[in-house]
Amino acid sequence: MKRLLAPVLLLSVLLAACGRDGDDSVTIYQQSGQTITVGAGQHFAVQLDANPTTGYTWQLTADPGSQVKVLGHTYTPTPPQQPGSGGAELFTFQAVAAGTTTLAFGYLRPWETGVAPAQTAAFPVKVS
Repeated sequence: MKRLLAPVLLLSVLLAACGRDGDDSVTIYQQSGQTITVGAGQHFAVQLDANPTTGYTWQLTADPGSQVKVLGHTYTPTPPQQPGSGGAELFTFQAVAAGTTTLAFGYLRPWETGVAPAQTAAFPVKVS
């Protein structure tokens, strides 16, 4: 029985690998105004320069609608990491349903209410 375990495990791993498309890449968009064209089910990301030491962070300022699902949001400092240096915020999404929407972002301090964002960015999205 022990002799069969290793070959069965190896076969299972090989079969699982055959079922993957091999393309786990995610396109990252960085220029406000850039149109994002994706197919339903595809993942994509928006990256915006940021410096949270100033208190400002990028936030979605409008509901992206039913065409797009927000998967996550992370911040990565730019090397070398020094106090007060900036980095980039990365928002990841999945296209869900055909249609169009706009991803609207504001660079703001979350505790300030009634204050316009210091910067804005918008990305039109077309999901097919």
